[in-house]
Amino acid sequence: MTRSWRDGQTRGHYTAAHIRRDREGRRVLPRVVERAPAPGDAHPLSKTHLRLLLPHVPFDYLYGLKRIELQPRRAAPGAPFGYYMRSERLIVVYSLPVAPWLVPAEYRAFLAAAAHFGAQVAAAGSECEVRWQSPEHIARYLWCEVLLHELGHHHDWQYRHKRKRPRGTRWNEASAELHSARLNRTHGQPLWNGLVDLGHLPDPDAPGGAGRG
Repeated sequence: MTRSWRDGQTRGHYTAAHIRRDREGRRVLPRVVERAPAPGDAHPLSKTHLRLLLPHVPFDYLYGLKRIELQPRRAAPGAPFGYYMRSERLIVVYSLPVAPWLVPAEYRAFLAAAAHFGAQVAAAGSECEVRWQSPEHIARYLWCEVLLHELGHHHDWQYRHKRKRPRGTRWNEASAELHSARLNRTHGQPLWNGLVDLGHLPDPDAPGGAGRG
């Protein structure tokens, strides 16, 4: 259950009594572990980003999630960006280079999404060069298109006994994408932009940028 450039109802009444809180009454969120990135890479979506963003996510999507790990990349950028591991209730997001990426031209859905989130995409033979304006643009893409998708996988697995559902990779990916679409309406760019307006996150679309999508 991965999210790569190849990829194109909540139950609050069930989890409310199970929400763990600290002494100040704040929800206890999944651990975020940031490991050293691969050489030449960075973690654009950092531990700091996640600490700011996760408290706003509906708790149904976080309930039972043990941790989120930012790990060094082991393959080409986006192959995959991250994945959900059921056995450990773990989401992994891989490090990425800030330098331009070469992506196969047939991955049109990813290329369109990258352009939407402020990347410059240029044809280069059978590949396309993806040049991001800043790490913050990559971070916003990873939050909206990768992390929320993997939270959809976790939600389906966490509540798998509550309803019958089809099996298979195709259904799993379609369902995670549906969850991601729902979350993105309020907890994707709207949440990101709201935190920018409050001064909690830097603005990737400051003067000279591409403008908010």
